Amino acid sequence: MHYQRLGVADERLRTYVKPPTADEPLDPGRRPIDLSLDSFEDGTTPPVRLRTPAPP
Repeated sequence: MHYQRLGVADERLRTYVKPPTADEPLDPGRRPIDLSLDSFEDGTTPPVRLRTPAPP
């Protein structure tokens, strides 16, 4: 619930995010994750490789 309370997923990122304006629309489909409905971390997806391997 950090995002709902702070406006960011990680408090250290607050300095990089502007606060919402009063007339800024909300995404009507936005909702917190519900583990009884949402399945996205089942352990079958391989991790994302962020760096290319070093050359031999």
